[in-house]
Amino acid sequence: MTLPTIVFVPGAWHTCDYYKPVISILTNKGFPTATVNLPSVGGISSMTDDAIAIHKVTSKLAEDGQRIILVMHSYGGIPGTESAKDLSWEIRQANGEPGGIIALVYVSAYLIKEGMSVMSVAGDAEWPSFLTKQDGQILYDKPTAIEKFYHDFPQNESPTAWAEKMKPQSEASFSGALSYAAHKDIPAVYLLCEQDRSLPIGLQELFVTYAEGKITTRRCKSGHSPMVTMPDEVVETILLAVEA
Repeated sequence: MTLPTIVFVPGAWHTCDYYKPVISILTNKGFPTATVNLPSVGGISSMTDDAIAIHKVTSKLAEDGQRIILVMHSYGGIPGTESAKDLSWEIRQANGEPGGIIALVYVSAYLIKEGMSVMSVAGDAEWPSFLTKQDGQILYDKPTAIEKFYHDFPQNESPTAWAEKMKPQSEASFSGALSYAAHKDIPAVYLLCEQDRSLPIGLQELFVTYAEGKITTRRCKSGHSPMVTMPDEVVETILLAVEA
């Protein structure tokens, strides 16, 4: 059987650049890949706009008969989940339709219930001082980003260089509520990152309990960005989704 296409969705403030180590390994294994940069990163688009951008890519692959694994990181878990409506492989096969998503992979990502958003998860927490609102966007303090996102980067990767690549994030994207929980229709795999300083392990473990269908978990000792620090762990998680 033809290998599935792996589609990558980044988190807030980031493009898909940080997936390159993972994509390189998968390409060498023969997997086709695709990336979706979110319009909310560097813009003022909504979570729904992000979901539409992802759906545009995955629906085309499905219509072409491709089996798809959707890989999501951090905030990307929300629009990624939202985007998978009508794209379940199993449901499409039952309806005589081609292609579809065979698995959802959450890499320290927001796996939430319908009606929830980034802001609802934050609840009544005080707005952190390292985030600045400006013209409909949220700017992330670069030194704090190094501490939260890149603290465990290998010596050959410059945390400062990665922080400089960050873009402002649309403020509206964080209030967008999930309207479709794809994890009730599509099997999920969650990579728990035990040293994460952005989405603490306790919050990730809570997200896992929100899954409404089949979910498998793996653990690694990375921070928030295992795509760069431990790409093999991310690849193994994706391969687990392939086998499932």
